[in-house]
Amino acid sequence: MAGDRLMRLEWRAAFVAGVGLRASGRFIHSGRGICRRTERANAWTPLRPLQRVGAGRPWLAPARTVRRQHACVWACTRISDAGDAFDEDGATSKGAPPNVSSADSPTDTADNSVWTPDYARETPDWAPRWLPRFLYTAPAWSQAVVVMAFYVFHLLVLSRHAWAPPPAVQPLLRRIVLAVPHTVSHADPLDKPNAKAASEALRAIASGQEPVTIGYDSIAGAVVLLVVLLFRVLARRKNGAAYPLLPSLLRPAPRRGVPWELPRGTKAKIGLTTIMLLGAYLLSGYGAVLCEQLMFFLTILGVPLTVPTLRAYKVLLGHLMWVFMGVKILGTQLRPFFPPRGRWMRARVHSNWCWWAIGVYFVSGLLFNIVDFVNQFLVPQAILNEESVVSKLIHPENQDVVAMAVGSIGPCITAPFFEEILYRGYLLPALSCFMPLWLAIPVSSVLFAAHHLNLGGMLPLSVLGWAWAYTYVSSGNLFVCAFTHGLWNSRVFLSSLLGME
Repeated sequence: MAGDRLMRLEWRAAFVAGVGLRASGRFIHSGRGICRRTERANAWTPLRPLQRVGAGRPWLAPARTVRRQHACVWACTRISDAGDAFDEDGATSKGAPPNVSSADSPTDTADNSVWTPDYARETPDWAPRWLPRFLYTAPAWSQAVVVMAFYVFHLLVLSRHAWAPPPAVQPLLRRIVLAVPHTVSHADPLDKPNAKAASEALRAIASGQEPVTIGYDSIAGAVVLLVVLLFRVLARRKNGAAYPLLPSLLRPAPRRGVPWELPRGTKAKIGLTTIMLLGAYLLSGYGAVLCEQLMFFLTILGVPLTVPTLRAYKVLLGHLMWVFMGVKILGTQLRPFFPPRGRWMRARVHSNWCWWAIGVYFVSGLLFNIVDFVNQFLVPQAILNEESVVSKLIHPENQDVVAMAVGSIGPCITAPFFEEILYRGYLLPALSCFMPLWLAIPVSSVLFAAHHLNLGGMLPLSVLGWAWAYTYVSSGNLFVCAFTHGLWNSRVFLSSLLGME
């Protein structure tokens, strides 16, 4: 009896000590004994083997027998189970360390913060030894300045000028251009320029008065691809045959692994979450109609609202409803979804994202121009000439600058970040639960294009979605895609605004 009483006292001591350890978040039981989470190694490492539990620990000093060792381990295990069962995020399974991914690789939740520094401590594989270190360790603000400088140069110079190939190849280029159906060529699926100017340009090319030109923005995209190829050649010489010269365009192979870690039980939640998102999208459309009726009532009361401004407010309010409901659904159904607690996505502001953003932006322009040209052979003229709502926001009646400013808030500020979270942060990992990654990327890209409700721009938008999804998987940084997406959409509105002047 005395032994049983001593056993109960030791169990209570272990229980109280286990409460303190579980609350501190520093210690937890594992199959190899008591484990401690080390901040430097960002992992769970064994603190004491099972046979030495209690060594050097006053609160476990009496535990000298195997029975008492198992009592201590059992107490710590029960405390871990209880803490996980009542964990607010509800994402981990019973008995597992906090935020355990499907791969059973526990990591510190603080490391998934958007503001966590993620610079390379050593020279990256792709960087030659002679490359200055500050080119891939620059602070975020200086990287933003560099990206914006390239963006302004692309907007004001490259997008407005073109190069005329030599006269010897002009007849061939003229036959290719005139073979395209006489549709309205557009520089972006959200923007359709003046049809009269396009037809006049075609007539001038057909008569030989004007040469066929190639935009400098497309040439700049090709130059970026050549620079990337050059760096890959140098990296192959540095690292040997282990570094591929040409990456696989269908099967991306990120060196750091995919940028997401889904908790257990996620697959069962994806179906309901997707249905709720579709319902929220439809509901936001009805909400936009309701807002339009209320604004009509305001015009009756004397509030000055033009037709373009009324349309811009309707689209903006409907979009904000969709964003609010989408964020709420993702954060509630898949809790924890957003960083730093959630690991559905990885985004880093303080990392080497500058060259990724510049390269993706320039190459996206090249890919879009090529696919848009091919698209005119595949899509009927009636579909290409349809004017969407967003096109009316870009080219409002009477050149209403206020309507354009209101209409640009959604596509240029909120939509890039929300759409990247929705399609690259949620949909791509969700699809990868049901299909291989090389198939999940194009499927998510097609759904991304379909969301824009622009049948004429399905193919170009799908290519853009594929490029940005591939970039996200390769770079491991969703911030690159969101920033590039915002630059891409703002270019359309700024080009229209500069055209007005």
